[in-house]
Amino acid sequence: MLTDIFQQIEKAGSAKTTKSGGIMDIGVNVLPKLPRDAGDRNRTSPFAFTGNKFEFRAVSSNQSIALPNIALNVAGHRVARLRRDRAREAA
Repeated sequence: MLTDIFQQIEKAGSAKTTKSGGIMDIGVNVLPKLPRDAGDRNRTSPFAFTGNKFEFRAVSSNQSIALPNIALNVAGHRVARLRRDRAREAA
C-alpha cells in the first residue's frame, strides 16, 4: 500500500487513493465476509503511516519517550543543517 502511495506522488505530485484492503478471510463460513481496513493498524508505532500522511503518536505510559524524541531531534537537525548548507552555497 505504501509503495502505491509513493508511486502516485511520483507520477502526479499527490496521492488521491489508497489500495483497497480487500476481504478478511477468517476461516469461518457461517460469518459474513468483512472488509479489511487498508489503513495502518499498528497503533504501537510512534510514526504511523495512515493512508495519506504520517502521524505522530504519543507513546503509552509504560514506554520511554526517549526513542521518539531522538528520532524527532535527528530529523529536525538534518533539516536545519540542510538549510544552513543551502544558505552558505547561495551566499
